[in-house]
Amino acid sequence: MYGPIGGGRSRGGRRGRGRSRGRSVFSRVVTVLFSLGLGIFLLVDGGIHIGPAVSAAEGHGIHGYFVARNESCDSGDDGDDSCSWSGEFKLANGTVTRTNVTFVGSDSAMEQGTVVPALDTGDRSSVYQVNSIDQWIQPALFLLFGAIFIVGLVWTLFRALRRRAAARRAYG
Repeated sequence: MYGPIGGGRSRGGRRGRGRSRGRSVFSRVVTVLFSLGLGIFLLVDGGIHIGPAVSAAEGHGIHGYFVARNESCDSGDDGDDSCSWSGEFKLANGTVTRTNVTFVGSDSAMEQGTVVPALDTGDRSSVYQVNSIDQWIQPALFLLFGAIFIVGLVWTLFRALRRRAAARRAYG
């Protein structure tokens, strides 16, 4: 009856579960929904972009030229700007086949009107720099982390349900 402060028991009279029992149902639901949403977003975004990025790395696709038209930049927290270019994709004969596409690659000398070799790999919004062998890494990481989020969430929910079932059996 008398012992350490709190008697070594958490809320609900069970030992060893005090910290997680204090979380509200609302915060648990928000955590689950956030994890689920983030996992799904990462899987979908990675899934959409992995195929065209791998095709570009392998040199597959329609060869042509990207013509830079508009630059858009976002300032990061560290003061470093992240910029991208949108423009047109032209075939070697000059025929414009796509407009308002984003250029995936790096060209520090890019300015309005710059023409660079590019590949159209079927991505709905982008064309890729020729010889861009590393553009598949980001979509692959998105797929990996999306899968980790979803599997981790399913595992956590599975464990919680098992604990609840065991507690019901133990306490009637």
